[in-house]
Amino acid sequence: MKTIAAGCALFAVPTLAFSQSIINSTAFFNPDYEARRPGVGGIVAVQVNNNLYRPAPAGQTSGNVTWNHGAGGFAEAGVAVVGGVELAAYTETTGDTLVFGRELVANGVLALLQPAIDAVVGANVLSTWSSQATVTGLSIAPGQVYEARFNVTSGTNLPVDLLDSLTFGITNPEVDGATAGGSQLLDVLGLLTLGTASSTGDYAFQFTSSAALSSLTFSFDASSAVSLGLLGGAEGNQNVLTFSGFEVVPVPEPSSLALGGMAGVALLIRRKRRS
Repeated sequence: MKTIAAGCALFAVPTLAFSQSIINSTAFFNPDYEARRPGVGGIVAVQVNNNLYRPAPAGQTSGNVTWNHGAGGFAEAGVAVVGGVELAAYTETTGDTLVFGRELVANGVLALLQPAIDAVVGANVLSTWSSQATVTGLSIAPGQVYEARFNVTSGTNLPVDLLDSLTFGITNPEVDGATAGGSQLLDVLGLLTLGTASSTGDYAFQFTSSAALSSLTFSFDASSAVSLGLLGGAEGNQNVLTFSGFEVVPVPEPSSLALGGMAGVALLIRRKRRS
């Protein structure tokens, strides 16, 4: 079942006139840090843990943004003296992006570790990615329409259609979707181009608040009901999904746009008269 919430709002719209960003991508994806379950080592049999792992402390803050990352899906196997192998889902903010990824790490003599690699890749490692970002110091006006914009890029040669869900939402109870029935979740997976080629999509989610707010909490979540080892070739780090270009802007009222257009026409007329 790919539809997470009925009435999700998707708009392919140009940048609206007079819209000034109140949250921008450069500040939003800070600080850089990662959630990935650590291995314990010294294991011969394959150990699998699909529970969501969140590193301590329960959030990392930079400026007025606090991120809380989680990742579920981990397997490891070790060979005495030779080394060990780990296959893990990870979530991280890095640069101006949020990444949902996975990695295969082998420490030791690869030829001797091949049976352990095969066992780990074939294990039932179910992946879950979850990140929440709280931005403070805002002035969200009740009844004003805002738009959260971002883009998502799927990894090359990764069958994204193996994902079970991918959603974006705002968790403040005062917030509702401004259109399409007041949905609070955007079903990104249902809108992302599926397949093995890398795909990038631009998304916009409009929302309103029933009360004045000084902070907003955004959630990014994805999960897969199939093994992490099936997401393409298992070697090194791989970005399954990358979020970037995030911003929140107020949406002008139609009357404001009309007034702005009239002002622009009047200015043009004045310039022509002066010339």
